[in-house]
Amino acid sequence: MHASKLTRTPVVSVVLPTYNEREGIAELVSEVLAVARRAGLALEVLVVDDASPDGTAAHVEAAFGGEPAVHVHVRRGERGLASAIHRGIREARGDVVVVMDSDGNHDPALLPLMVRCAEEFDV
Repeated sequence: MHASKLTRTPVVSVVLPTYNEREGIAELVSEVLAVARRAGLALEVLVVDDASPDGTAAHVEAAFGGEPAVHVHVRRGERGLASAIHRGIREARGDVVVVMDSDGNHDPALLPLMVRCAEEFDV
């Protein structure tokens, strides 16, 4: 993506691959949404879950069922981080795609900076 190609505020797709992340996923999604809204970012969050036995996908659906920016994709018979990320990228509708770990390794507060960098630099 090159900055000159964007004539409007970009839509950001945040891909969160998950497997057994029920304990912290709702807090992470809430934080991503809050950071994006404070920064004025148009956003969608794609939770790509490998049919977690702990009910990660159902937990996200229950917590964010009325939130149009949150989408849950459950993969059955597929496993693995790389293929989950690939699925999320395929499903993404945004101009900018950000992949974040679902276990808290990536700080959602950096999301606006990442988007600004993507607008200014070829990445």
